[in-house]
Amino acid sequence: MITIKLTNKLAYTLILILAVLSISLIAYAANPATKPNPGHASNEVMVNIAGTDKTLQAAIDDGSFGGYYVPSDIKATTATHNGDFTSDASIGYDEILAWIQTNGCSGYHVCTIPEAVAYMSKTGTEVPEGWITGGGNTEYHRDGAIVLDCKAWTSNVGAADYNPQGIYYSTSAKAFSLGVCSTAMAVLCCK
Repeated sequence: MITIKLTNKLAYTLILILAVLSISLIAYAANPATKPNPGHASNEVMVNIAGTDKTLQAAIDDGSFGGYYVPSDIKATTATHNGDFTSDASIGYDEILAWIQTNGCSGYHVCTIPEAVAYMSKTGTEVPEGWITGGGNTEYHRDGAIVLDCKAWTSNVGAADYNPQGIYYSTSAKAFSLGVCSTAMAVLCCK
């Protein structure tokens, strides 16, 4: 066996050097010049948005996560209807959805204002003219009556201050407008 004798001064110097090196390595490991990637980059993760596969980064860049759904298609029904969608056992929102399925919009739903705005903003294409869902039971007249969406799509009354109204997109005004529920027009469908 070999015995090495170190003076206290030399022993403490070696301990100090080892301690400084150890602390330096720990500090470097905790804060390297380039951070390691703990997972996948956003251009490596695939997501499916409305039936379309794209990278997470592409979905972020094109506004797919902008807090609203951007339809891939908007069209008008092939037939027109007033604001009263009550027949048989279904009423209102269920009935208008069933009606559009048999009038040129199979597989679609009734468009909302945010969807139409997002579609026009993204595509630069104006939507056709027609009824659009604006909120239904969330909008009230000053006397407490439900007014928008033709009283949840159950009214076809004519114009009067207290009567329900529907929202439609007007291609001539290039704006969303209030219309009387007795007016027959197409319904806008989104997919």
